[in-house]
Amino acid sequence: MSERRLLVVYTGGTFGMRDQGSGLEVTDDLGAEIACLVAGYDAQRRTRTRWAFMKSVCVIDSAEATQQTMVDWATEIRLKLESADCDERYTGVLVIHGTDTLAYTAARMAFELADLRLPVVFTGSQLPLHFPGSDAPSNFEYALDALSGTITGGAWVAFDNQLHPAVRVSKYSSESRSGFATPRALAPVADSTLADAIADHFAEPEVTETRKVGVLSVFPGMASEQVRAALACYPDGLILECYGAGTAPVSTPGILDDLGAAIEEGTIVVAVTQCQTGSVDLSRYAVGSALARAGVLSGGDMTLEAALGKLGYLVGKHLDAPTTRSALASNLIGEMQLSAVSARPGL
Repeated sequence: MSERRLLVVYTGGTFGMRDQGSGLEVTDDLGAEIACLVAGYDAQRRTRTRWAFMKSVCVIDSAEATQQTMVDWATEIRLKLESADCDERYTGVLVIHGTDTLAYTAARMAFELADLRLPVVFTGSQLPLHFPGSDAPSNFEYALDALSGTITGGAWVAFDNQLHPAVRVSKYSSESRSGFATPRALAPVADSTLADAIADHFAEPEVTETRKVGVLSVFPGMASEQVRAALACYPDGLILECYGAGTAPVSTPGILDDLGAAIEEGTIVVAVTQCQTGSVDLSRYAVGSALARAGVLSGGDMTLEAALGKLGYLVGKHLDAPTTRSALASNLIGEMQLSAVSARPGL
């Protein structure tokens, strides 16, 4: 077996924060601290880790992350991996990230970097590295363990001795050391034909473009003006976070008309459920059927984070409309159970 060589990427987050007088703030560079963590790990495990450190251009509190930030980080990682000499090929990537948007970034980068065929593991912490009792060292060590052979590919989140698939994980606690949960299991990838077709675009990173996609959560009393505003802000795609099996207050004057008009103009609208488990079935209730008639697509049992990452990735590739719709209704990298998708478009 070839020797492992890891790329450790620092993007910011609680892991490296310090209190500068106004609350915790990001530390710009963490190279020396990471070197100590790796040395301690190797001494404890009696191993030798070959690794390189990369501080991202944008080191931030993850609450400041944007769709552009996520694409930029993926591009940085890709360029670093592809620039390595044959003798220095990396076998895995460890990304240190803030927990607030970790699940969103991990899901988006799972799609952006899927063609690389090597494991990308995200980790972070609930307490900064220098705090007494911090979970940062143990989370970092567990991520190294995962990259030592537990996984061979794909994107993952390593946290509190649990390994979560990036396209199925969500943050569920701001205090618990566990922090993250995977209420839906990683789905087996069966639709290889479409996945291979999308993979053709993975090989063309230069065509990736960050486009305007966003989320609107349905709630009692939601007004048509809010739907219209969301569609105006996110003309390329909107995740509609619905009740239960995919329901919304469609009898509110203007909502269906606004959705239908935007979809007719090219906006892709995908319904996911606000529930932690279960899936969208737009045919189950009349209000869901009304959404489907307006052109809203079912997101099946995708998490909000995976749905947003997938939609952002696909619209950024400028695929034709039928291919985009088919890709959204297909399980590309384990993000959705196909049985959970109703009225799946034909390929």
